[in-house]
Amino acid sequence: MTADVNFGDLRAWGNALGLEEVAYATQREFLDQCLTARQKENPDPALQFLMDGFGAGSAFKVLAQRKG
Repeated sequence: MTADVNFGDLRAWGNALGLEEVAYATQREFLDQCLTARQKENPDPALQFLMDGFGAGSAFKVLAQRKG
């Protein structure tokens, strides 16, 4: 699912509610942190699409917050 999100407001609201920001990154940066070395060396086509720096990898953002 995709949607237009005002991340500035969402981050501020989370902070005001006491949420800790775990990550705010491009989809590419976020996925890169989650992948194993083997996955990075031999990415499948779907992963390449998701991490494309000129497409989905830079167009989409990830915000992860958690309570306390």
